[in-house]
Amino acid sequence: MSLSQQFALAGAGVILIGMSAVGAWVAKSIEERVTYHSAAAAALYMDAFITPLAQDLASGPTIKPENMKRLDEIMALREINENVLSVKVWQHDGSIAYSNFPDTIGKRFKPTNHLKEAWSGVISAHFSDLGHDDDQRERQLGVDLIEIYAPIREASSRRIIAVSEFYMRAEALRQSVNRAQLHSWAIVGGTGSLILLALYNIVRRGTITIEQQKQALILRAEQNLDLRKKIEDAYWRADQLNEKFLSRLGADLHDGPAQLLGFALMRLDALPLDMERIAASPRDAATYNVIRQALDNAITDIRSLSRGLLLPELDSLNVQDAATLVVNLHKDRTSSVVVMSLPAEPIEASKEVKVCVYRFVQEALNNAYKHANGNGQYVKMALADGQLVVSVSDKGPGVERNLDNGDPLQQLGLVGIRDRVEALAGTFEILSPPDGGTELIIKIKLSKTPGKWV
Repeated sequence: MSLSQQFALAGAGVILIGMSAVGAWVAKSIEERVTYHSAAAAALYMDAFITPLAQDLASGPTIKPENMKRLDEIMALREINENVLSVKVWQHDGSIAYSNFPDTIGKRFKPTNHLKEAWSGVISAHFSDLGHDDDQRERQLGVDLIEIYAPIREASSRRIIAVSEFYMRAEALRQSVNRAQLHSWAIVGGTGSLILLALYNIVRRGTITIEQQKQALILRAEQNLDLRKKIEDAYWRADQLNEKFLSRLGADLHDGPAQLLGFALMRLDALPLDMERIAASPRDAATYNVIRQALDNAITDIRSLSRGLLLPELDSLNVQDAATLVVNLHKDRTSSVVVMSLPAEPIEASKEVKVCVYRFVQEALNNAYKHANGNGQYVKMALADGQLVVSVSDKGPGVERNLDNGDPLQQLGLVGIRDRVEALAGTFEILSPPDGGTELIIKIKLSKTPGKWV
């Protein structure tokens, strides 16, 4: 689901719960308030009739017969009996001192909570469920009733001498309460719906903005991937051109200066020189030997340089074979010892990976021979979780002790190797612990294709 849909679902649930709680509280409050105010008005009205005639209870347990008769006459009045259907006057012991149903007079019942509240001086009212033992006659009336309790006080001392309980018709009051509750539910529900709708619109606009930005980012990412692909293609084209240039330069060195120096050396040996006279003169002999040795060294260096510039055919080789080839060439050229640790399972990878590994091992071994005198040269290769790790280490003095302050990549001539590795989305790292030695590490993530890592 979208963010706005999630919010609508969660918000609707939260607002529905909150709205239900608020609505229930408001409805209950309306019922209690309306009931209480109606009861207070009715209690005040009935108190004017009942209290003067119940003053006998201040001095005795019964109401005088003439006062009871007067109460019956009041209850018979049309303006009274149309609304007030039952009246009881309670004594403190739970007995009924008066009722408009004479058969209940004198009976004793267990006091209810509302009756106890009235004895404390509180007027209480509620819609009666007619579930108490003393409600038998009221249940027979078959109408909704509101039950009202009011204290009766002694005229002279305001002491509570009895409690009046009367039952009023509740149909009209119930309708008023229901209408008020319905209106409150409508207001609460409408307000909650408007709040939800307003918040939903805000979140929806935010969701639309986020989706638009997301699509824009996806488009930018696709464009970046396309640009990256173009840059990589351009890099590899430039690298191929560079390799062709190096190969041509190596061939030109081999076929040009090396051949000319070799020809010069042969011509020097063919000169009709008086070797006995040259040998007899230490100075001439030394000069001759120096010239001949210089020509020999120049030819060797040019051929070695030419062989290093020429990139061998790697298409038919796996990664281990490419590394082994460059290590063997290094050992032949330098007569140094190189230890190797390679995976047993052949690693077939793209030509770009093999060229990268070849050039990395070649340059790293050249630096190890140059800066560490070939001491402890060690080439290690591993493949774990699709990641090719190649390291070349030595036991020389280390980078910090061997080079001036500055970028080791620049000083070791490894910038091109790092760029080549990063073009393959790999990483390049130089480790040089305080106790000496240097380790160069490259890590290249390979992806698996049928029978081949690329």
